[in-house]
Amino acid sequence: AVSPTPFIEDPGVIYCTLETGLNSNSTFPGVWSTGSLPLGNTINIEGDGNSAIVTVSDYGDYQIVFTDDCGNSSIPLKLTFSTYQPHLIASDHQYCLYTLDLYAMVPINSDGGVWEQISGPSFADIISPYSNSTEAIVSEYGVYSFEFSFCDTVSSISIGVSCPLNL
Repeated sequence: AVSPTPFIEDPGVIYCTLETGLNSNSTFPGVWSTGSLPLGNTINIEGDGNSAIVTVSDYGDYQIVFTDDCGNSSIPLKLTFSTYQPHLIASDHQYCLYTLDLYAMVPINSDGGVWEQISGPSFADIISPYSNSTEAIVSEYGVYSFEFSFCDTVSSISIGVSCPLNL
C-alpha cells in the first residue's frame, strides 16, 4: 500500500516573533529536518510526532521538511520570519482641538507597540502608550511628533495643532 505524501500546514509569514508552531498532515508520525538557512542563522526544531515548535536565530527565510516513518517526505516548506513596519494614521492637522487620535495598523493578533512623543512645544499625555490606538492630549499649539515602536521597527508621524486668530 502506498501512503499519501505528508504536507506541512503553511502558517504564512510569521511577523514579529522568532518562533512558530507547525503541524504535518501525515498518516504516520515522523521527524522534522531543515533545508536551506540564511547565512549565519540557526534553527532549532523541537518535534513531537506530527507537530513541532520551530525557533530561529533571526528574521529571514528558512526551509523545513517533514519525513514520516515510512520514508515519505513533504515538499520543503519555506518559513518566512519578518519584521513589520506599521502604517500610522492620524490627522496631519488639528484645528482648535488639544486631543490627537493616533492609530497604528499592525497584523491581526499582534501585541501592541509603544507610542512615544519625540518632539513638540509641550509635553503630550499619551493615554494608552502600549496600545495600537490611543489619544495624545497636548496643552498648546504647535507641531507634535510621535514614534510607534513595533516589531523591531520604528514609525513616526507629525501632527500640527493650531486655531485661527479672531481679531
